[in-house]
Amino acid sequence: MFKSISLIVIATLFSFGCDSAQKQDQTASAVSPGMVNDACPISSRPLKTGCPTSTWDGVTLGFCCNGCKKRFDSMDVAQKNAEVENLKAGRTTVATNGMVNNVCPMTSRKLATSSPTSTWDGVTLGFCCNGCKKRFDSMDVAQKNAEIAKVTSAS
Repeated sequence: MFKSISLIVIATLFSFGCDSAQKQDQTASAVSPGMVNDACPISSRPLKTGCPTSTWDGVTLGFCCNGCKKRFDSMDVAQKNAEVENLKAGRTTVATNGMVNNVCPMTSRKLATSSPTSTWDGVTLGFCCNGCKKRFDSMDVAQKNAEIAKVTSAS
């Protein structure tokens, strides 16, 4: 009797697991058409059908909520361009400011959502502190390009 109940419970769990995976696949395919992203570029949360969208330079981006859409819409032209290029290239961004890195390029410390940023050649880098940002900002063109290359090749 105990074995029978155990088998029924296990079979039920397997059927729910298969069903939820199938639903996730259906949601991802339903969200994707026409958009360059399956996850919110601001929060990194998965997108759902009917999510808010914004179109920039002919590219449609999906967002998890209206708050993230407003944050994107309030970005300047360079930040929006960088965000779209990152999404087209398959690079993921941190939850705010369109940063292409998750750790500071100077110290390798993890970045916070409020980390200071600097945009160079259309790419927004995040830094763990203003000291690291100032260090990057004071670099010459070749040094900045080298830092950007390191960060974007690691993404």
